[in-house]
Amino acid sequence: MGGRAIFIRPRGNDGRELLAVEWLIEARGVSMAFADNLKQLPRVSHLSAINLLGEEGNLVATIENKPGQTGSLAVYNHLGQIYGAITPEAARKGLELYAEHVADARQNPGKHPNIDRLIELSAGNGGKLRVKHVFATGSE
Repeated sequence: MGGRAIFIRPRGNDGRELLAVEWLIEARGVSMAFADNLKQLPRVSHLSAINLLGEEGNLVATIENKPGQTGSLAVYNHLGQIYGAITPEAARKGLELYAEHVADARQNPGKHPNIDRLIELSAGNGGKLRVKHVFATGSE
């Protein structure tokens, strides 16, 4: 594939187009869809958030365990567990996990800040980020 991303938006609602898209993705060796990738990641119900810290220890971002961010929380948690920090290599793996959302993020900068951050880090901009877990206490 040579690093090209394929973004396909199936039409219709009878499922035939979607099956064709899934076959095309498998045949070309493109990663699974984001929703499928999330199913493979460790659960994050024990976390209320993740703080991303810069190399000087400054707070760069917080990803909370709330609708619209839980998928990103799972991705960043996984990357932190596997790589120890969000490094350029970890960022590239994270972009694979975000799958079809990466093309949308590239076309619409700012729409997906958690993906934008990985794009920057994967290009070698920004060094690395330390992952600090904020655990759910159950009293909330």
